[in-house]
Amino acid sequence: MHSMSANGGSAAHTTVLLDGIVMNSSQNGMLDLALIPLGLIGKIEYLPHGGFAAHSTTGLSGVVDLRSSESATGIAYTSGSYGRQELRASLLLGKPLSLRIGTADYTGDFPYSFRGKSYRRQNNEFHQRYARLQSQWDWSDRGEFGVQLWLVENNKGVPGQIWSPNPDSRQWDQWYLLNASRDWRGVGSNHRLRLYYHASYQRYTDPRLAITSQHRLASAGLQYEKTRVLGEWIAGFTRYDLRNESLNSTDANHHRRWRLEIAHQLLLQLWQGASLLPAARLSSRPDAAFVTTGDVAFQFKPKNNQSVFESVTVLAGKNIRYPTFNDLYWSPGGNPDLEPESATTLGIKTGWESEHQIHAALNAIHIRYRDLIKWSPDSDGLWRPRNISAATSTSLTAQADFSLFGDCLKIELGWDEVITRNLEQGSHYGKSLRFAPGHTAKLMAEINDPTGWRLRFQALAISSYLTAYDYPHDKTQPPVVTCNAWLYRELVLGKVAATIALGVQNLLAHRYEFIPGYPEQGRSINLTIDLRRKAHHE
Repeated sequence: MHSMSANGGSAAHTTVLLDGIVMNSSQNGMLDLALIPLGLIGKIEYLPHGGFAAHSTTGLSGVVDLRSSESATGIAYTSGSYGRQELRASLLLGKPLSLRIGTADYTGDFPYSFRGKSYRRQNNEFHQRYARLQSQWDWSDRGEFGVQLWLVENNKGVPGQIWSPNPDSRQWDQWYLLNASRDWRGVGSNHRLRLYYHASYQRYTDPRLAITSQHRLASAGLQYEKTRVLGEWIAGFTRYDLRNESLNSTDANHHRRWRLEIAHQLLLQLWQGASLLPAARLSSRPDAAFVTTGDVAFQFKPKNNQSVFESVTVLAGKNIRYPTFNDLYWSPGGNPDLEPESATTLGIKTGWESEHQIHAALNAIHIRYRDLIKWSPDSDGLWRPRNISAATSTSLTAQADFSLFGDCLKIELGWDEVITRNLEQGSHYGKSLRFAPGHTAKLMAEINDPTGWRLRFQALAISSYLTAYDYPHDKTQPPVVTCNAWLYRELVLGKVAATIALGVQNLLAHRYEFIPGYPEQGRSINLTIDLRRKAHHE
């Protein structure tokens, strides 16, 4: 399973949106990123706070917003190490209709070392088939109607941890997403009505342990959003989100619950360049009670274009996340008496731009978590979830990007400093949260040649971090450094635009793990040929 987390929180604390739809599983709170074909994603935006009314309250550590890529008629093929074979095709029939289909296959097996001996990581294969149908047309001179249909099927091996391999375990995943929206404009207002249905099916088998489990999840919802100009210095945003979540599982039985969320936000122009954004949300609990949360942000963007200072945002807010179906009903061990998790966020975000086109950002975020849900063994040795007292996370992020020699050389630098503390009373008090690296450094450099060649280099360094408490001693994962490189060549062949890309992942061939017992692959090389029909304006 591939997931993402931020600011020291777990993957369940980061809300992932796909074209405005929450994709986090109601069963475990996370999203397996392997389920989403990244070739269909055109833009990824990370919001380091979970606030603001436009997003769900469940993003205690932040929100990741995935946006679909635009379609152009073409075909692409990738071949590489570890049996990697990918084929993608797209067909654009004007604005109203586009279709994208693809396959991805990885053999995946690779050598590794454990306790001084060499082994081969087996049952690491992955097979994916997907399609996305998208249609959009003008409903009238004031609005439009759009429909998206996603179909994805995965079949993969589950190799297990290296000290307990599963050579025959398999997992099948299927998921579907139907997203229909109607946008229209009124006098001084914009409206959106969205109907969506998201369903998934997972089947896992382990012949060695005679395990066969099946899980069916479904989420159907209706959203209404309205943006309205209320005056010269004030605007408002309102969102209603009603959804039904259901689970049918061999391990957590059958359950269903309704969720209602109402959010209101105002945009108040205080003076030139300064604005205040207060927001309030009303969220229903599974027990039919309601919880009020909210946030407020102050933004200032100077109108003087000669200023190096670009913007500053000061924010504060509170979000909540309800227990998942697994937390409440997993058999054995579920705890129906769990309280929702909550997080109070304080932060400041600044942006800078110099006359030499140097862009920089400095962000500081402090989050205090309460009633965090943690699975741990009880006195009988049964793993059960419970609410621990509290935890804190303080992060400082610095980013900069600039160009040299015109646009021939582009450089991006990043540094994240995260300090986490577990405030649970007992032997864990004051320790860092698990899987929360203290330091992360990023470097990206891109060289552009006027003849159409492009070279990109990327490096990522992650400091050591705790992975387990008292097992029987604290376990720490060593630092990780990874480097990747890509060489691109862009050509124009009549009405066809061609891109040839040669990529090398894990350039230094380091052997490393992000999660203990799950080694990552060594160096891999892949070649991609992408052909697409040129648009009329190109």
